[in-house]
Amino acid sequence: MPSAGVPGTFSPPAVGAIDSSDPAAGSGEAWPSVGWSVVTTTLGTGPTPDHSSSPAAAASDAAPAPVGDSEWWRTAVTYQIYLRSFADSDGDGIGDIPGIAGKLGYLADLGVDALWVNPWYPSPQADGGYDVADYRDIDPTFGTLDDARALIVAAHQAGLRILLDIVPNHTSDEHPWFTAALAAGPGSPERARYLFRPGRGPAGELPPNDWRAVFGGSTWQRTTITTIPCRRPG
Repeated sequence: MPSAGVPGTFSPPAVGAIDSSDPAAGSGEAWPSVGWSVVTTTLGTGPTPDHSSSPAAAASDAAPAPVGDSEWWRTAVTYQIYLRSFADSDGDGIGDIPGIAGKLGYLADLGVDALWVNPWYPSPQADGGYDVADYRDIDPTFGTLDDARALIVAAHQAGLRILLDIVPNHTSDEHPWFTAALAAGPGSPERARYLFRPGRGPAGELPPNDWRAVFGGSTWQRTTITTIPCRRPG
């Protein structure tokens, strides 16, 4: 299922939801009805969430980031970390946040300036963690918010910056924003965060266009406001 905001660039979980009760669909049906959508977010629209509990916000006052030029990133050595396979601290076969913390000395000795941590948020893992269900917490597979705070503090003390992969262009279909968007009516602030489009055909039974997902199948998936579509790659 697609979930990117650029035509032709899609990544799961893509959920299509056009609303055929939308006047643009021409169906004349009353809400609720069936539609199509892509799980892609439009930042800057809809209600503003409280991010004060995020690990980066929580740790910002605990230890200052390394001091330097605001253009530091132009010449920095940035080490990308895919959590699941980087370092396992508890022997369960899955990399975790404490595992990263245990390697900070080695990374600093390598001359690394910053660590780019791939998504560590709660996720149904339909897209390797890039299908984010909550941007303000840590997936228990990788640790806790306290682990994240401790990592950020320790990294700063070692002279390392932390970059988080926030995946702003799409969410999981389990994210509260998307479940709220399914329940909200056409033209609502909740729906403005995603791509909801009327379907083609007499009853809106056809996808809005012929976009294909890189994982296979259509970019769009038909939905109702009472049922979350099943998740599938592509």
